[in-house]
Amino acid sequence: MMPPKPETAARDRGPSSPSWQAVAWLLALAGLLLRVQDLGRYAFWNDEAWVALCTRVEGLDQFWLSMGTTPLLWAMSLKLLSLLLPAAEFSLRLLPFVSSCLTMWAAYRLGRHLGGSDLAGALALAVIAFDPLSIEHAKVLKQYSAEGLLGILTFHHASIFDRRGRPGDLVRLWLTICVGVGLANSQLFVAPAVLAPLLAGAVLTRHWIHAKSIAGACAAVALWSLLYFELIMAPHLTAALQGYWHGAYVPGVGGDAVTFVGRSLVSMLGIAWSVPAMTVAFSCLAACSILVRRQRTAGLGLLVLVAELAGLSSMGLVPFDAPRVMLFLLTIASVQAAAALGSAAGWLWSRRWLWPLVPIGLGLLAYDIAVHREWTTLGRPRQVEGLGPLVTALEKRRGPNDGVLLYYRSTFVHAYYQRDTPVLVPDQGTTVGYRPRIDDPNIVVVTGESAREAAAEVFAGRQRMWFLGSRMAPIEQERIAGGIAGPD
Repeated sequence: MMPPKPETAARDRGPSSPSWQAVAWLLALAGLLLRVQDLGRYAFWNDEAWVALCTRVEGLDQFWLSMGTTPLLWAMSLKLLSLLLPAAEFSLRLLPFVSSCLTMWAAYRLGRHLGGSDLAGALALAVIAFDPLSIEHAKVLKQYSAEGLLGILTFHHASIFDRRGRPGDLVRLWLTICVGVGLANSQLFVAPAVLAPLLAGAVLTRHWIHAKSIAGACAAVALWSLLYFELIMAPHLTAALQGYWHGAYVPGVGGDAVTFVGRSLVSMLGIAWSVPAMTVAFSCLAACSILVRRQRTAGLGLLVLVAELAGLSSMGLVPFDAPRVMLFLLTIASVQAAAALGSAAGWLWSRRWLWPLVPIGLGLLAYDIAVHREWTTLGRPRQVEGLGPLVTALEKRRGPNDGVLLYYRSTFVHAYYQRDTPVLVPDQGTTVGYRPRIDDPNIVVVTGESAREAAAEVFAGRQRMWFLGSRMAPIEQERIAGGIAGPD
């Protein structure tokens, strides 16, 4: 096999484009199969249950309370799906599933745009198609998959506007940010990361017409973001939520903060990348962000995004060392790194004596990443909590005077699967700002410490007692088992 002529290489910037388009289709199919595996097989686990409660409560006040930290349009979409489709475990999870599948499509588009070839697009698609975090959250009823999708789309529209400068491109970017925030809280962070480099570039090049347009978009986005945060998000934030992420925040500023950010990024990216592959890919990204015009603004935007998130985290506003919360950042970074690999491969392919390094290098990287995966479990759901069917079975079998001990960490799952319509009450002591109200006098919420007293209360005047619980630490299991058994 001989390398193409220089003029052909300059046009294609890589091996046969139709071949890489076919590879991209195969990669997308493999990613789809991994995401659809066991999609609706299991009941909702705790975090999914408190999201799904928005589909079962009645009235606007209850719906508003049930949102917690769930984005408004995400909750409304789930409510609509619950009205249109049966089998909630499958139908509701279609929303994150579709979002994750669209992320593969968006990754291909951004990778091809930044890298300038179908090879770059295929590499970007591959890193998302087989990303364990992306696959995991394609089956979890939370907005993290949508955050990855909208982050990629935002960077894509920003890159297109940076290249063509058309007003319509800026409008699409503005809509992606402003509408997207209703589906993905992370758009509040992505917006300044893409708009600031665009504005700076227009000012530095003295393109004043573009500068005015971008400044106007910045003002509109800032106003909308402020209103959305203050009116929709802020009322649902609790001190308990901040406390839950203790240890995940950047420690102040200076050397310790830089070390923390670097270590956290390597650890989180290491879920998808092996260390050698990560080193090569992100070295290419650094070089391309300096040398390749089409990747410069996106690379700067990624750097701004990391700095912005690190700064907010140091103020205790955003947990940084939290892979699911940072999924949008990891997705954007991985796609840009893959696109940079495609750029480097295209450059090598166009050099007469260097082209053999492309198949050899890509083969070694593919092998290194492949052995970094747990392929036998990659498509299986990570969070499985089988309490839902037990709640349904209990309600069918318990007698009118039977007592029930309900473990406190299982109240959200119980509330979703119970026969009666759930009723929520505000509770700032929880991370979501509410808790399900227990109206049934025969049900007592129990912890490990209160097990003995609760069991005695439930047994009083009753002949049979049931226990419902999941997600128990071993020490809690011992305490509850001892409490239920009573004194020796």
